Amino acid sequence: MILFLLTGYLEIAEDAFKRGDFVTALKYYNEYIKDYPYDYKGYLGRAGVYLQIGKYDSAYSDLNKVLEINPRCVAAYINKAIYHSYKNEFDSAIVLLQKAKKISPNNYKIYLQLGAVYESKGDFTLSLLNYHRALRLNPMCYEACLSIARLSFNAGKYKVAVRYYSKGLKLEPGYLPAYLSYGKALFYCMKFKKAINILSKYLSRNPKSVEALYYRGKSYLNCGKYKKALKDFSRAIEINLMYGDAYSYRGLTYAYLKDYTKALSDAEMALKLSANRINRINFAFIKYLSEGKTDFSSISNDTFAFEILKGWIEMKKGDFGRLRKCLKYVGKERELFCEKIFWDILHDLKKFNKKLYREYKRRLR
Repeated sequence: MILFLLTGYLEIAEDAFKRGDFVTALKYYNEYIKDYPYDYKGYLGRAGVYLQIGKYDSAYSDLNKVLEINPRCVAAYINKAIYHSYKNEFDSAIVLLQKAKKISPNNYKIYLQLGAVYESKGDFTLSLLNYHRALRLNPMCYEACLSIARLSFNAGKYKVAVRYYSKGLKLEPGYLPAYLSYGKALFYCMKFKKAINILSKYLSRNPKSVEALYYRGKSYLNCGKYKKALKDFSRAIEINLMYGDAYSYRGLTYAYLKDYTKALSDAEMALKLSANRINRINFAFIKYLSEGKTDFSSISNDTFAFEILKGWIEMKKGDFGRLRKCLKYVGKERELFCEKIFWDILHDLKKFNKKLYREYKRRLR
């Protein structure tokens, strides 16, 4: 009967911990430790609760107790490493995880935590190496998938990011934060319809995310769904009146709908709030659509944007010289071709010169 009760305390505590009910978990871990002070599992569980609620020193004390009772407890080493990571003591965390590796060299959780420590330390090469090792040891580890995806996205490797976001979210579809970056990665891979689908899932749970509204709006814009794009940009501006990029793209959307007065008003507001590269390009293009001016002097210092926009105008007259010269810049300017203006240039090029279009596509891969 006593053994049953002890086991019951532990199960109740573990169940409460998984649900995020740390008050109940702590209560039953304490009961278990009081009745059975020589079983390391109670201290280990309680240390996990302490880490979650920010009582790091109490957690460390419990973890030391675990290792007194069971010096080969890998979970204790991992949790001690987490403690040191919270304190920004990354080298100490790595030493503990290396000790854990000697005890259990094929434990994927060790490599997962090593990946997290190296990522926090800023060593992204070793971080990726360890996340990949964790995934090889446990192909069902969604945390490793999503971590590889996140690092790949931050490095601008969007195709790799899409592959690992897709795999990670199949394993754990309820992990909401990943959907935003996944949607953005799809946008930068020019998969706009898929980006809309993923960002819509994110917005269903987080409807006030201006970033998600902005990227879904840009995806709608590239798909030619101007009214839906307009709605998303307007909603983003309602939430954040200082969001210059949303004004810029709402202006561009108005221009495609031939409402040039609103287009110019939004484009000018965007420049007041944030005179970044894409907002200056959008402004020049809106001026061209509304007034027919083709000099693009407002972006003359932006060599690539100026040349390719001029090349686009000349292309319509049968002159492809500028666009051929721009080829050498294309690889470095890949992300720009996800934007509406350059996406349209690419589509027009397909109609006017398929050979040059194929060369652009090759360099954009």
